[in-house]
Amino acid sequence: MMLSVCDSSSVLEVLNIVRIIIKVISIIVPIILIIRMSMSLTKSLTSKDGLDSKIVKSIINNIVACIVIFMIPIVVGILVRYSSEDFQYRKCFLSANAEGIHAARVTEASTLVSIAVKSMNKSDYETALIAVSKIDDSADKNRLLNQLANVKKTVELKAKVEEAFTNGTEDDYKQLLAEVNKLSSSAAKTELLQKLKKMKERIDASKTPDVGEAIGKIGGSNPPIQKVNNKNITLNYYKASNGQAFSYWLYVPENAGSELPVVIFIHGLGERGNDYKNGTTLGIVSGPIREINRGAKKYNAIIIQPQIPANDKSQNYGRSIVELTTKLATNLNADKKRISISGFSNGCYGVFAIVPQFPNYFSAAVGMGCTPSNANAFKTVPLKTYVGSGDGVGTMPPFVEQVKKINGGRAWHIQVPHHAHNITHDTNYSVFVEYPVVEWMIGEKRVN
Repeated sequence: MMLSVCDSSSVLEVLNIVRIIIKVISIIVPIILIIRMSMSLTKSLTSKDGLDSKIVKSIINNIVACIVIFMIPIVVGILVRYSSEDFQYRKCFLSANAEGIHAARVTEASTLVSIAVKSMNKSDYETALIAVSKIDDSADKNRLLNQLANVKKTVELKAKVEEAFTNGTEDDYKQLLAEVNKLSSSAAKTELLQKLKKMKERIDASKTPDVGEAIGKIGGSNPPIQKVNNKNITLNYYKASNGQAFSYWLYVPENAGSELPVVIFIHGLGERGNDYKNGTTLGIVSGPIREINRGAKKYNAIIIQPQIPANDKSQNYGRSIVELTTKLATNLNADKKRISISGFSNGCYGVFAIVPQFPNYFSAAVGMGCTPSNANAFKTVPLKTYVGSGDGVGTMPPFVEQVKKINGGRAWHIQVPHHAHNITHDTNYSVFVEYPVVEWMIGEKRVN
């Protein structure tokens, strides 16, 4: 619409130039005509023929032309000023002056500043700043520049957060958080705080456990709930990159060298919880670390026993467990071709769910007391299974026979006599003591 066009400072600047040109013409042209008329009159008066009728007529025409040309801007201005407000060009003519152009510039700049304040976008900020810079020094200009100063601060912070998001350190996070918290409440501040929260999660997930802390003696002012006899067993807490968090027991042999094998053991449903974070009464109830702690076994291997949180299942933690294992194996300089996994009951279901997700990761697998699945996943992974005789044979033996056909006979089933389901954590019995479960696992090496 024309009215919106007439609100543009650029349009008004052009119209103002046109008005100035017309005004100059209305003055210069009559002056030229008057000079020409004077020269003609002087020439006629000095000639021997004197003043004739043609000269007189020409002089009269020039006088009329001078008056008309001089009066055109005045007449047009009067007509426009007193014309109806519905006349679409009225605003253009009336506003095409220094005052109108200033007002239009302020309006344009105010609109662009409002957009920048709302979006906190760099390009919007730069566009608004250019518009404000065109305003002559005034209170309006200073007011808009103050608003843009806050936008600039937020825009620069957004750029810093974006730059630090992928590779920034925890110190970067703390510094940026302090700066963002100084901002006044806004959607942009909320957005930055959410971005920083994700950055913190990424930093926490990428932390490599400290070896000294990992193998340090448990004790001090905050000892774990259950007494640990072996100084090389620690209780730790891990938060994965996907947000899953859980406790885990870690055993690293004293004076451990490099290239040690890694063994994962996942417990059953009854041991779920979070010892480290919530202080439950659960402790080392089963698995290889229990046998190390009570002096029944010694293993020259790194043992990891994650604790699945309450009301969850091991099948859902494959990616997080593998992520933790990879970080520990890297930090402890373990042999990544000798990483094996084992599990009891629900942990057994976890083994049969996790191995298919990572077919080229494990060197061996052990499942105890569950219904197996995914035989094809063990094409390159040796498998042993254990089931208590009182637990029923189930489908484990035929499953193992199926695996044998797939992986060239590298699968074995062991029926544990005189025991029911709890073959890993009876008070005075453990399959880890009675059978070379871990010894077999750490002896296997992945070939690919």
